[in-house]
Amino acid sequence: MERGLGAGGGHAVTDYEPRVQDTVNSLLRALDERAGTSVDISEWVGFFAFDTMGRVAYSQDFGMLDRGEGTVEVDGRSTSISALHETTKVFGILGPVPWLIKMIIQTNLAGELAAFQQWCHSTMKYKQETFNPAASSPTDMSSHLLAFHHSAQDPTKRQTQRAIQNESILFIIAGSDTTASAITNAIFYLTRDRTRYLKLRAVLDALPDSTARSLASVRYLDHVINETLRLKPPACEGLTRETPEGGITIPASPASGTTGDVFIPGSTVVSVPTWSLHRDVRFWGADADAFRPERFEGVDLNAEITPFIPFTRGAHTCPGKALGVCVQAKAHSPVSDNHSAFRLSTQRQG
Repeated sequence: MERGLGAGGGHAVTDYEPRVQDTVNSLLRALDERAGTSVDISEWVGFFAFDTMGRVAYSQDFGMLDRGEGTVEVDGRSTSISALHETTKVFGILGPVPWLIKMIIQTNLAGELAAFQQWCHSTMKYKQETFNPAASSPTDMSSHLLAFHHSAQDPTKRQTQRAIQNESILFIIAGSDTTASAITNAIFYLTRDRTRYLKLRAVLDALPDSTARSLASVRYLDHVINETLRLKPPACEGLTRETPEGGITIPASPASGTTGDVFIPGSTVVSVPTWSLHRDVRFWGADADAFRPERFEGVDLNAEITPFIPFTRGAHTCPGKALGVCVQAKAHSPVSDNHSAFRLSTQRQG
């Protein structure tokens, strides 16, 4: 399922940038219209992330930002941000036992979860009905996926219809929920730390424009994004993998507190808990729980020994990483421009 999020190749970020910018503009208009009132920024960022994936994955405007509500209908089926959150919760808890998720959906033990899956499948089916790979060039993630599917000369090498439909679930969950979480948490930390907000604002103000290329040159923006992902990784528990048939041996590492090799048998489900790794004082120092973006200065994130895995690592690293970081950067720039108008509410909603 992971391949789909990266559909379109390395040029995809540039191709999708205008759509991301349009959605950023919609978010800013919505916030401007509500200036002087109390808003749940996590809710509005959720609308933004969902609408962004609609434009990037399906060339559709789901319209959550324009309507100011977290529901959307495609081809007669509807879903909501609430259903997305419930689905994410179930996948997070039962991810290691996917057969149980399938059983829950098929027996309709979780109506909202089943409805969300059906909406995702319907959205992809609608794309299949309206996109002709033989006559049209791919313009979004789903059409790239379908074009790749039809390009296989051997039908037995093609993905099944069920697999294609399941890609739609990945687009929405991995593409919108994780992005919304990262942006919301960054706003939270910057709202509480005016010094670092002003530092970020200064480097962004010095840019000639807010294109993805210009934003990519701002190292401090990278540090803010990375520090947020370190403290609040979207997948806190870490994704699971299965050891090879012959098992693996983890060498002793005195620096990490192990004095002997550790052998893990084959076909064992393993995981590195992202939350714990990212807050381990052995790697990040005594202030591991503090928001300090400067800690990433001079850190090589590509080095195997760097204990930073918000997108996992290796052959199965998140293929949507570049797009996800681009969306975060594009959202941070203009939102931070008006950030001085933000303040934390003393009231809790919901």
